[in-house]
Amino acid sequence: MSKRVLIVDDDINRRQLFSLVLGDLQCDLINSDTDSALTRLHHDEIDVVLLDTGLFHHSGYELLTSIRETWSQTDLPVLLMIDNQHKDEALRALRAGANDIIIRSKSPNDILGRIRKAMTITPSSPQVIAGYKLEKKIGSGGMGEIYAATSLKTRIRVALKLLPQPMSIDPEAVQRFHREADLASSISHDNIVSLIEAGTSKEVHYIAMELIN
Repeated sequence: MSKRVLIVDDDINRRQLFSLVLGDLQCDLINSDTDSALTRLHHDEIDVVLLDTGLFHHSGYELLTSIRETWSQTDLPVLLMIDNQHKDEALRALRAGANDIIIRSKSPNDILGRIRKAMTITPSSPQVIAGYKLEKKIGSGGMGEIYAATSLKTRIRVALKLLPQPMSIDPEAVQRFHREADLASSISHDNIVSLIEAGTSKEVHYIAMELIN
């Protein structure tokens, strides 16, 4: 079955331009404006989203946040198109949940290469990380996604917080993530969830915490 790429931009001329650039992908290209993008995602089987931040009616980051409330980075890869390669802008995109960023001024071959890479991402279900079997996503935030999971060793259910892999290339983000674990381990209070462990497994940074029902 052919892969399906959703191009989200409020400018119809840019959507048509992206369609021409991506013509060599040999996949189904679907164009959408911001208002109908979520409806498309809920009703069509989309494999990759190319989302422009320069939208007329909404912020591309707001739409990305809405997408991540339902789909994880492995369930639905999203590539965010931004204007420049400034570090702060790139980090903002990755923290919002983008799988990758595309600089608008880059060559068509660079854009094609990044989308082809995103098209190889496939959901792994059930997924096991550091001996924990992921069950379902229960939350997300600027520093990661949280899943209900079960320890394969103890059979205890936990809340497993994962640092998005694109952010793993940022030493500051990794340091902040593990600093959060260090802080949690130093606090013991009835109203604060207990830390079980934290670490890195196969380049995935994780924090396992008590799961509150």
